Amino acid sequence: SEVTGPNYVAKRAEVLVMRHGDTVTTLFPEKRRYPSTAMPMTEAAIDTNLWRDLYVSLGEPLNNPAQEWSMRFYLKPFLSWIWLGVLMMVLGGVLAKFGWRKTMLVGIAGHALRFAIYAFFPQNQPLIILVQVLHGICYAFFFATVYIFIDAVFPKDVRASAQGWFNLLILGLGDLAAKWLFLPLAASLTKDGVTDYKTLFLVPTGMALGAIILLALFFRPPSFGPEGESSASAAPH
Repeated sequence: SEVTGPNYVAKRAEVLVMRHGDTVTTLFPEKRRYPSTAMPMTEAAIDTNLWRDLYVSLGEPLNNPAQEWSMRFYLKPFLSWIWLGVLMMVLGGVLAKFGWRKTMLVGIAGHALRFAIYAFFPQNQPLIILVQVLHGICYAFFFATVYIFIDAVFPKDVRASAQGWFNLLILGLGDLAAKWLFLPLAASLTKDGVTDYKTLFLVPTGMALGAIILLALFFRPPSFGPEGESSASAAPH
């Protein structure tokens, strides 16, 4: 279709992205032409999530009776993870300064803050976008810290098993438990096609706050940060 912008006219394509028969998103790449220049400009459409970035750009018309156009598709896995490298560098200094428990508490507190913002400020678009930065903090300061903790504190002969159990709990059983809990909860909070998202997001907010209390009261790790293999190993706590 042809669209008119503030200082350009464009040909716009509507691209429906599907996976296993389910709609993922709809993208609208454009081929723009500005009156100030004769050169056409390509405006790519981008869909981003934690696992991949999908770019779609409109190419050139194929000059056939069907008026088809060429298109380019680029799938970039884990592109958004690049900035996590900065957080991982910061994490080393935070661990050395504050130790295991405080670092993990910061990670869980980030989850609580994210869900609270979703619950109380759903219409504040800049704040919703800004709070996505907390996802990286949550990952680095809790999940990555737990992996480092296991590697630094547990004896060598049980490290692999401990990492496996952690993966099972977080990526396996934890994911299943979340689906079993929140899918029925979301259904129960939906009336006449409208979901009470405030109440829905307050549930994980409360769960995260409860996890903070439990971790603060009962988790007693070594008071220092991770040590090298050549140093005296900390006994598991």
